[in-house]
Amino acid sequence: MAHDKWECAASGSIAYSVKGVEILTADRPIQEHFRTLEANRIIITNLTALNGTYVAIGGRYEVEQVEDGRIFLKPHRSF
Repeated sequence: MAHDKWECAASGSIAYSVKGVEILTADRPIQEHFRTLEANRIIITNLTALNGTYVAIGGRYEVEQVEDGRIFLKPHRSF
């Protein structure tokens, strides 16, 4: 999994929909990373994941929730 200049190996799953991106992982460092992004209101760009096949999600996202191994990113709306 990677975004911007950050990259880290992760286990779990990732799903994309028009509502956002759902990441399910038990990896504590990944959860902590996204908690930090959420606390600092950092916008994620160029999100990518490798799950057997290269998946480029792209876009701009805000961390909406990090709880119990579930990370949810919602699309960033700039006004």
